[in-house]
Amino acid sequence: MRTLIVCLALLTLSNAQNVVIKAKHTSFMNAFVVTPGDLNGLETCFGGKLMAEMDRTAGIATRRLLYDSSYRRAVTVGVDNVKFVAPAKVDDLLIVTAEVKSVGTKSIMLHVTVKRETVSTLETICEGDYTFVCWDIHSKEAVPHGIIMESK
Repeated sequence: MRTLIVCLALLTLSNAQNVVIKAKHTSFMNAFVVTPGDLNGLETCFGGKLMAEMDRTAGIATRRLLYDSSYRRAVTVGVDNVKFVAPAKVDDLLIVTAEVKSVGTKSIMLHVTVKRETVSTLETICEGDYTFVCWDIHSKEAVPHGIIMESK
């Protein structure tokens, strides 16, 4: 099932040239601690809280990717293949990682994972794919961003 989410990242218009992006600009890591306010009736972290943190991390990764692009307004247009693998509990330290998987003319797809960090392991809690497009607020349509991914 595809969920439509639109979150504006307020960025500025840049030059109109294509930019080759190196691999170091294709991921971002964030973290948060589950608090009592994040819990549902089963005393586990709300799935919506996890998805919001995933979207935030994917949005930051997208913003960083677009720093030198021809157009830098990005919105989340799709969330796919979200899998909740294990519950998160209060005081868990969760590491959220977004990695760019593909770049189209107007779109950027990222795979996002949430892992619980312990002293000795990282356990997957949740994962999913987020798709962003560059968005023109005047024409209200997706526009080319000018990013070209460099092969590894």
